[in-house]
Amino acid sequence: FVVGCLILSQGQGGVPIGGPLSAQLADLWCVWREMVCLGKEGLQDFQISVVQGLQAAGVQPMPTVTMAHDDLFMPLSAVHDMLPSSHMWAAPRSQRVGIPVRAVLSSGLERWWQPLQWVVAWLSFPGAEIPLLRMSLWDGAIGGRLHTIAKHAVRCDRHSITTFFMSFDAVQAVLPDIVQPRSPAVAPFPYVLMARLKDNVYILCVDIPARYVPSVRRLPEVFLDCLYRVPLKWEPEGPVVAWCCSHILCGPHRGIGLLRKGVTWDLMAKGPEQVEWSKWLPKTALNARMVMSAYLPSLAHQSVWHATTLPEVLQNFRSIFMGVGALDYPDAWWKQTLKSAIRTLH
Repeated sequence: FVVGCLILSQGQGGVPIGGPLSAQLADLWCVWREMVCLGKEGLQDFQISVVQGLQAAGVQPMPTVTMAHDDLFMPLSAVHDMLPSSHMWAAPRSQRVGIPVRAVLSSGLERWWQPLQWVVAWLSFPGAEIPLLRMSLWDGAIGGRLHTIAKHAVRCDRHSITTFFMSFDAVQAVLPDIVQPRSPAVAPFPYVLMARLKDNVYILCVDIPARYVPSVRRLPEVFLDCLYRVPLKWEPEGPVVAWCCSHILCGPHRGIGLLRKGVTWDLMAKGPEQVEWSKWLPKTALNARMVMSAYLPSLAHQSVWHATTLPEVLQNFRSIFMGVGALDYPDAWWKQTLKSAIRTLH
């Protein structure tokens, strides 16, 4: 309850304890609310609150909402040959031996590994059953697909799998999963997919019948409001897509690129409230030295991870140094810890 009150107060008076810590506290609050509302004991009351929220929002047509308790959802492509294994759908080991890199780059990882998805609720419309699914994080974060595959692999396979993943660009392996058209032999099915990273929720609506789109679009807003009881802010996407801790850049001149979240190529053109260091603590804050001494090394590691080319890595680090200079942090706060972090990256 203390955490909830603290997070709610931040929305009114800024972020007094700093962006990094507020995200961690928000994560704790979200985990606790999910345990309370989506557990067996609180599920019925939560279902009633969601239905009441949809009615209060005037949603038409009104679906019948039936909550589920972490029922495993089986995608069509996993029905015959894939089995659940440590938070992943995995093809039989015999199919995963000797996978050529060119096959992954042309068709993606989905043929061999897929994230598990759990049914949170069913939305029943006349002639349509739409599941609301939650999924584990994908490739771009700790706990995502690559991390999970390597961590939970059979011990004798771990070295070969890690070596295999290091032999190609992960971005190239993920893109075929996204851009390849669905096979005509696989019938489309509607669903709403949701994933959460700390205080960010990602929502994807797939193959929703046109007549039910207005109702389904309101569902995530009502559902999340009932679940977390925290004011939500929608962040529309444009040429730059914020995904987990990354910015995916799409443009005619540079093509597809990757930077840390909050970093762009035009740092000098951004306003003072748009740069990433606008959320950092001022040096006059009581806990500024403690927070930033721990936070800046983390940014150094992210600067290498959330990039695909050397110019992108340099741009990530450029944003760090511009922020340190703009806020006039003393050298003793950051120089040695940041140097140590950079040395560990070699």
